Amino acid sequence: MANTTLLKHLASPNPSLDCTRCTTGANTVNARWDDVTSLEDWKDFNYETLMKSYGQVLQQPIPPVPEITPPLSTLEKQISTENTFEDVLIRTTMLEVSTALRIAWPLCYSTDVAQDIAEIGRGAKARRGTAEEDDRYYPDWAGIRQNQVTDFGYKNLCPGETKLASKWGTSDADQERTDHILPFRQIQTYCGRQWGSRYGYIITPAELVVVRISKELIGPGLAVLRSVRDMSQQARTQRAHERTFSEGTISSGMNAMSLDTGSSYNDDANPNIEYGPLLYKSIPWSAEGDDVLTVKLALWWLHMETKHDLSIQHSYPSFQSKSSQIKPPPSIGDSEASQQPGVIHNPRPTQYQRKGGKKTL
Repeated sequence: MANTTLLKHLASPNPSLDCTRCTTGANTVNARWDDVTSLEDWKDFNYETLMKSYGQVLQQPIPPVPEITPPLSTLEKQISTENTFEDVLIRTTMLEVSTALRIAWPLCYSTDVAQDIAEIGRGAKARRGTAEEDDRYYPDWAGIRQNQVTDFGYKNLCPGETKLASKWGTSDADQERTDHILPFRQIQTYCGRQWGSRYGYIITPAELVVVRISKELIGPGLAVLRSVRDMSQQARTQRAHERTFSEGTISSGMNAMSLDTGSSYNDDANPNIEYGPLLYKSIPWSAEGDDVLTVKLALWWLHMETKHDLSIQHSYPSFQSKSSQIKPPPSIGDSEASQQPGVIHNPRPTQYQRKGGKKTL
């Protein structure tokens, strides 16, 4: 069979879903989610910038990527709850992106081993707390590199959250909803206070919304006059009783480690973070084809970035600035260029390549 490219693989269409049975109603609310300062367009997150940073690796010829086997059934394509949508994502989108990451990683970073490669897993695999932790206190999805661990699992380098388009979206009509800001507060808290990672996303059957977190820039004079946002455990408990869940459910979750300050945090968490603007970009679920930023391309891009600095800062260099670091494909043994994003190498063959692309997903 003829070779393909990662670009073609990640630009392929997503499954057509039947969302006529989707539940409606209000979004989940948690009083412990951090407030969003403001929402702004993430201008740098676009197809042109992606190709400047990773165009070489995306257009590198690779063996054909096997199709999902067996294909989704009509019943599987019927979405009614977040769980039924996640069943589709596990079998298709997240698996396809993780496969592309396994192929691309050694092309960019030839000295890395298998445990260094980023992949998308369920949020339960990346925890700071115990196995009894309430599942409302960690994201639905986790960007995982197996060489980065906590005491109870893996670090979440790119938190993701699942929502239904019948309850939330970024359209003008959706923005009129009184609970529109809640999912943004949720993912900001997971990225900022919980995991200290600048990138995250919200995915629905209608769109992928990628986000970038930042710190508030506080001048030295103002910093003296204002107190640090430091909410004690008692204060968090008091606020949590304002939630829409039952008191018994709330009480059982108070010991969850993921949103509490304390010894469960590693150095990369930000228990007292002061947020700057939240940048976001919406990519339609229906996006496909040439010269288009698709859901799978965007997810792949975010997780390729987990190789680099993820700490939350006041400001960041634009993605375009990375393109100036990209060099022509180096010769074998050129270690200086081996960690530059988007650079093609002559790496050891991946497991996928050794099997000639015949591995069944």
